Amino acid sequence: MALNGVERRGCWSTGTAFVAGMFVGALAMLSLRPISQLSLPSSAVVGQLVFRKPSASLVKEPVAREPVASVPIPMHHPIRAKTQVLELWKLVQQAGRQKRDEKELLSFVGNRTALRGDDNFPRVVAAYDFSILIKKYSLASPKRLLVFGTDPEISLLTVGDRVDYVYDQDKGTNDLHSLSSSVLGSGPAPDLAILGQTLEHLYDPALAMRNIFSVLADGAYFFASGPLTSIPHRTPMHFYHFTAMGLAVLMQNAGFESIALEQWGSNEYETALFQKMAWPGSDTLKNLGGDQNHVDFVWGLFRKPTNSSAVSGKAGLVWSCNQGTLLQHPVYTKVSLLHLWESVVKPSTERRRDVKAMQDFAMKRTTLRGSNDFPRVVALYDFSFWLDKYNLSTPHRVLTFGQDFEMSLLTVGDRVGYVYDQGKDTNDLHSLRSSVLGSGPAPDLAILGQTLEHLYDPLLAMSNVFNVVAEGAYFFTSILVVFRLTFCVFVEQQQQHLGSANQMTTTRTTTATETTTTTSSRAPW
Repeated sequence: MALNGVERRGCWSTGTAFVAGMFVGALAMLSLRPISQLSLPSSAVVGQLVFRKPSASLVKEPVAREPVASVPIPMHHPIRAKTQVLELWKLVQQAGRQKRDEKELLSFVGNRTALRGDDNFPRVVAAYDFSILIKKYSLASPKRLLVFGTDPEISLLTVGDRVDYVYDQDKGTNDLHSLSSSVLGSGPAPDLAILGQTLEHLYDPALAMRNIFSVLADGAYFFASGPLTSIPHRTPMHFYHFTAMGLAVLMQNAGFESIALEQWGSNEYETALFQKMAWPGSDTLKNLGGDQNHVDFVWGLFRKPTNSSAVSGKAGLVWSCNQGTLLQHPVYTKVSLLHLWESVVKPSTERRRDVKAMQDFAMKRTTLRGSNDFPRVVALYDFSFWLDKYNLSTPHRVLTFGQDFEMSLLTVGDRVGYVYDQGKDTNDLHSLRSSVLGSGPAPDLAILGQTLEHLYDPLLAMSNVFNVVAEGAYFFTSILVVFRLTFCVFVEQQQQHLGSANQMTTTRTTTATETTTTTSSRAPW
């Protein structure tokens, strides 16, 4: 992990941006309990959390969580080899390479009311690409279409039968996490599904995508789109953002084949988005073609294999290098998520840091001076408070995954380094086990700085960390919310620029519920 904020990770930026503290929801699924809370103004995009691993974690049954709607659902989480990720990366590299004609885009919008005005412009580009894909793969007249909202792509189709499964935010009904064939009524399985701008609102996207996979007909197509760069909306139901690579891996793990991937972004769009905290439409942007080194929106066309029984119940195992790992996927109620929001995330808007004290803190530490990734300084500053509050300054055994700043604040008894080697593909967090940590007690503190965005399956990796740390151990991790990807080609080892906005999270592994995070509840969708 580079300390200057620039990493040579190439295509290993596979995954997910965790939004505004709702990463706590993902860790809650692993039974990590939030215990302390620090916060930032409502306009901020960084935040921290402290969690604890319950001391009763040896119990095989799921330990106390927020109330769930049903028994946790086990799913396979395949462990992928580096060569397999590189193979998928070949498809991802094609995303965003085409330079779209701005006149054609405007002509495409034309009289389509769903695409005009102040609507979020990248959705226009996604619909434009969809219009090309439906011609290429003869999808313009599906026999049975499954939709989850009023997406603009629907207007391009001549539909035989349409099934609407639209989430009701007030009643909490038609939840994708509970989708099954029984709720779709009589008739054949859908041969096409469209899910626009919804992935960021799913607390467990892997479970939701697996449900969609299970209800579609063999050989059916699935078009999905979502933001990589956005502003919080429909809170508290706003959790994750995906890169093109993250989207591809998510779908492959669910069992889908990736047919086409695309993306769009521009500096102009990002500037307008964050200055006005509202989505700019085609009538307010000048650079409709976008900038190739900016990614703000991703989408793709995926297909369920014609012989899906080969992968049924083994989501994506065709890509795994060994047996898939089973994890629990609890289905949360709306009430439980609202409780998480009110008690953990929302309070993070209340804190104001002393800027001068934070600058003085950074200047006393040579590793922080001149750092071009300032939010990591903020994370370290907060970490210093937690060390005092929870008596963490002298851990017996620390588990680290890189040369993170936080180590400079500790007096360590024993240190276990589990650092990923990109060349040899060793020490992969997706394969972490207690047996590889050597002799000695389980770690009572773990630190994972700015790595979550490089994990193709964060839930699997965090479950592994949970399993190897001691009962009552603490876990501190920092999270990117906004970042920029510039042509990260693995083979050429070009740099990936990680700019602006991190989100930090700390985790102590018991049962108390003090907490925090940062989020903005402005700009409803």
